[in-house]
Amino acid sequence: MKKYTRQYRSAPFRFIIIISFIIPFFSFILSAQNSVEFLENEGYIRVADHPDLHLENFTLECWVMPLPGGMSIATGATGVRIYPLISRGTHDPDGTTAINYLFGLREDDRVLFFECEADQPGISEMKSYSLSGFSTLKDSTWYHIAVACSGKVITLFLNGKKESSLELFLPPFTAADGDLGIACSFNTSGEIRGSFHGRMDRFRIRNYALSQTELLATINTESDTVSPGLILGLNFNEDSGTILNAIGDIPSGTIYTQGFNRMAGAHFNTLIPPLLSQDPVMRIGLISDPQYADLDPSTWSNRVYRETLNKLPACIDTLNAREVDFSITLGDIIDTNYVSYDSILPLYQAFEAEHFFLLGNHDFAIDKTHSPEVLSRLGMPDYYYTIDRGDWKFLVLDGTELATYTRVLHPEKAAESDSLLIAIDSEINDHYWNGGISHEQQSWMQQEIMHAADNGQKVILFCHFPLLPDSNQLNLWNKDAIINLIGEYDNVVAYINGHDHLGNYDFRHKVHYLTHYAMVETEDSNSFSILTIFRSGIRIEGFGYNPDRFMGYSDKFRVHEKPQLKDTVLHYYDDSASFIGVPFINGQGNELVNFALIGDT
Repeated sequence: MKKYTRQYRSAPFRFIIIISFIIPFFSFILSAQNSVEFLENEGYIRVADHPDLHLENFTLECWVMPLPGGMSIATGATGVRIYPLISRGTHDPDGTTAINYLFGLREDDRVLFFECEADQPGISEMKSYSLSGFSTLKDSTWYHIAVACSGKVITLFLNGKKESSLELFLPPFTAADGDLGIACSFNTSGEIRGSFHGRMDRFRIRNYALSQTELLATINTESDTVSPGLILGLNFNEDSGTILNAIGDIPSGTIYTQGFNRMAGAHFNTLIPPLLSQDPVMRIGLISDPQYADLDPSTWSNRVYRETLNKLPACIDTLNAREVDFSITLGDIIDTNYVSYDSILPLYQAFEAEHFFLLGNHDFAIDKTHSPEVLSRLGMPDYYYTIDRGDWKFLVLDGTELATYTRVLHPEKAAESDSLLIAIDSEINDHYWNGGISHEQQSWMQQEIMHAADNGQKVILFCHFPLLPDSNQLNLWNKDAIINLIGEYDNVVAYINGHDHLGNYDFRHKVHYLTHYAMVETEDSNSFSILTIFRSGIRIEGFGYNPDRFMGYSDKFRVHEKPQLKDTVLHYYDDSASFIGVPFINGQGNELVNFALIGDT
């Protein structure tokens, strides 16, 4: 069995400041709201080891703004290299140390990464647990990050939403030695290992796992008083100097700081609309264009075909954990070759709720002798069909119906297909990889929407091909006919599709047209979403490169897009511009406008 001993030695500092912890329930006067910026490869905070920091149940959270650079370290059993943010215990090559908790950013892709070792009395080789997020954190952007451990489950949060979770069979190893490191980690000799380059604000350690509801209740606020379970809190709000006032339950202690500058604080705005206070009506998992094939990565795009077999199970695990009511893949399950279905379709059996498919062009990039088998192979009830769920009706469309690559399936529609091809000759979407929807299917759509209206149901349509914006070369061939049909009815809320791998959004006739980002395009993250329906709107929680959006049921408040992974600003569409409430910011940190949810709240 390993022997864990603590040998503390102070490392040399440029600045060494000793700060007394504020005693419980004593408030200090906050000055201007600030943050600290840790200087590259030399800035960090050390908190002397204390029994209250040896935690089996905990929440670690702070606001961070990554900056380029830093000094990565290798984690324990996995050897993944990360930039440490919050750590106690460490892994050294000689195997004499252990990790209670290690939270940071993975070096390769800057996603959240957490590791701890398990408490296994009498076992010489300790089990290591590791968990990574999906979303890449961009430089010079503020994020709220958190990891909560109940002793049985670890959950990562980014901007208040769940990134991923992991079930533990044994609790974290609390007897690990070492000081608490902020923006770094320390070995048992007190030597610094690794560093985070960036800014930090509103740091908290608690001795229990916050729920998502509890996290959201305080995510955009600071507190200068001790709350139950708060072990250590740092607001970084002092005007000047190197003294950091601390709050928490630890009665006394010492903090050593080095190499930081005082900067303007975080904006404390996670862009989570007040809608979240309502109970959701339904949750739906969205997956588009997994496009698996046993092929090398594309040389002309970002497509990593084989990696889908790793990303899809992680996606399914998350959708199961979030207890979605059903999920749907928006076409292009495979990229090419009928045999590709043999590898990817068994993965879908891990879904705990119902899962539905629709047809995309790549699903027919196979030997045509197998085309008639695709429908039954995917377990689809028909080429197009409905999903009824209470006050909601979902229409699953077949945009491949009039395509040239499905003529073997619909020979009776060849004349209609030829006529449509002549009509779109030389148009921007005149490409063989697109498709069209027949008059017969349009009549079915119209009947289903009218029937839904008679029953007081709202409607969402799913298809593989986009309809908007007009300039998109990937649009359905007869997009105008479908847009006009949809626009006639007030109960149609959204049209959601794949095919355009980089995603898109448009709005017309009070209908949201959302193109979902493709799973096959993400080399260093995942790509899927959770569509949550509320009484007053729809919220899209995007994983990977899919942005978060709120889509209301009126043309007053249409959408907001969170600048999470792309260099983009928020987009607002409002006729009255009568926003009140929470301030929003753009990618440069400038306040744009306030908003209030308009409609039924």
